[in-house]
Amino acid sequence: MGNLEDRDISNKIFGLNVYKKTPEAISKTIKDIKSIIEYTLDDLTVDNELNQPACMEFTMLIPNGFNIAQGDEIELFSSDYGYKDLSSTMTIFKGKIFSIKYMKDNKIKITAYDYLKYFASKHVMYIEPYKYSIFSLFYTLCQQLNLQDLVEPGIAMFAAQEEISRDLPPNWYLPASFEDDKTMLDILNSAINTIYKQTSRLYHYSFNDGMLSISDVSNNIVWESIVGDFKSVLGDFEYTSSIADNVYNRVIYYKDDYKTAGANFFKRQMDDKTEDTDKDGKIDHYNTIPDWGVLQYTEKIDDKVTNIDNEMRTFLRTHNKPKRTLELRELASSTMYRPGDWFNLKDVILGDLNLTGQALINRVKLKIKKTNTYLDLTLKGGQFD
Repeated sequence: MGNLEDRDISNKIFGLNVYKKTPEAISKTIKDIKSIIEYTLDDLTVDNELNQPACMEFTMLIPNGFNIAQGDEIELFSSDYGYKDLSSTMTIFKGKIFSIKYMKDNKIKITAYDYLKYFASKHVMYIEPYKYSIFSLFYTLCQQLNLQDLVEPGIAMFAAQEEISRDLPPNWYLPASFEDDKTMLDILNSAINTIYKQTSRLYHYSFNDGMLSISDVSNNIVWESIVGDFKSVLGDFEYTSSIADNVYNRVIYYKDDYKTAGANFFKRQMDDKTEDTDKDGKIDHYNTIPDWGVLQYTEKIDDKVTNIDNEMRTFLRTHNKPKRTLELRELASSTMYRPGDWFNLKDVILGDLNLTGQALINRVKLKIKKTNTYLDLTLKGGQFD
């Protein structure tokens, strides 16, 4: 815990390693931030968004003997908090070089992605009814991409045990679906949304510390409180509240039996007309139709779904409220934050706003500049969702 001022990263030491595909052909290593400044012509950025591949980009002059190629593994690391050298380090980004752009004057631009980039591949898959949980689906897709050795051991073991015992509650399993012409990211994100509707548990997948993993965000790290007016460590901010996308106050679920040409057609509609309260007794959502008009969502559901009213209420509780985001720009703070982690907000003053509660880190963008180093953070969920 503590304030953001206590985690200034402007004086951190950074390192950048490039590993060739074969151990005997290891390329020259850029040792620390001074070397990066010597060769880099613009900002080095690492952009990491929830449930998306992380991307690192920079343009540099080619050092003598510095030979790189697509497929080489690249790692950005920094000194641990409290250290001013690289005797103890923490990995910020690890992935593969995907693109090298050669330019005049011996310049190159390098673009690298972490291992979630491979999940952007298109796939076709029949999800058998109530066979896959979110864990076994994730592990199955990792196997398809030959990435099973990078899966966090606990997740791999759980998926293997589940394949044998299948003793999770029924609503933890996915209903039948045929996924075609979709990326594996799309398949995973769709499955995450389905499990959330069925269990109210929100999962996210990641590649951190060299391991692929999937976890319930409610179990993730809660970082220090952001307290009071902290604009002294902030370059700029943008707070947005919108009902333009993914906001609904009416939901329609339906299912039908094609064998009887729709004779067993089933439809259930629910409007969100009653006020509800959160755990602190505050109004959580309310009848917005008079003010916002009808914002309708319609979905076909599986025949095995029985607790339809509960799922509809869960859906409306989540979607009948403005979508809020808070972007904190050029924040001098820790490099340890990851999408899916949480912040505590306590009487945070941003202009006319006074915010208190938890917020989910949706996006982290690290910018290593020649004169300083900053983070851009986007907060969603909790206080902002």
